[in-house]
Amino acid sequence: MKLKKILTKLEKEVDKKLDLNKSFKDNNLDSLDLMSIISEVENEFNITLKEKDLKKIKNFITLEKYI
Repeated sequence: MKLKKILTKLEKEVDKKLDLNKSFKDNNLDSLDLMSIISEVENEFNITLKEKDLKKIKNFITLEKYI
C-alpha cells in the first residue's frame, strides 16, 4: 500500500511511532509535517488535494478513505 510507505517514511522523519486512529495533532505532528504528508500523497497518487477537503481530513484513516 502506497500510503503505508508514506507513513513509514514519516515515522522515520519524526522518529516516533504514529497511531493511525489518532488525529494528526494528537500524533504531535506540526504544520510542516502535515505539508510533507500532503505533498507525498499528492506526488505518490498523482492527485491534488482540495483545500476544502483538507479541512475534513483529521487523521490517517480519513486520509486513506479520501484517496
